[in-house]
Amino acid sequence: MGYISDSKSFQEYREYMDKINIDGFKIKQAEDYIPIKDEVTKAVITDLISRAQRGVEKYNTTLGENNHQNMLQHAYEEALDMAQYLKKEITTLNTIQDLVKQYPNDAELGMKLRQMYGKK
Repeated sequence: MGYISDSKSFQEYREYMDKINIDGFKIKQAEDYIPIKDEVTKAVITDLISRAQRGVEKYNTTLGENNHQNMLQHAYEEALDMAQYLKKEITTLNTIQDLVKQYPNDAELGMKLRQMYGKK
């Protein structure tokens, strides 16, 4: 199972990272060894690698080796969670955009935002 075209399996990746001695194959700076210019893509790749590492540490197996779970059900449940997270953030963004229109004065806007979103 590969992660990126021309990439190696996770085990080969771990061996490679150990061989080049990057802190127990933990990522320090993705740009040092991910030859991609796009920062968003690089961040996603870095997150995927980090999640794979945490999965091995937590479950002592890779996703590709795991045959014990119903992956479709798990993915569906994760998608439901994601839909809720997205809706919450969309609602928050819409509220902030409405407040910007309602309070053109920065001080008033800041005060209103702190009232709504400040520490409680």
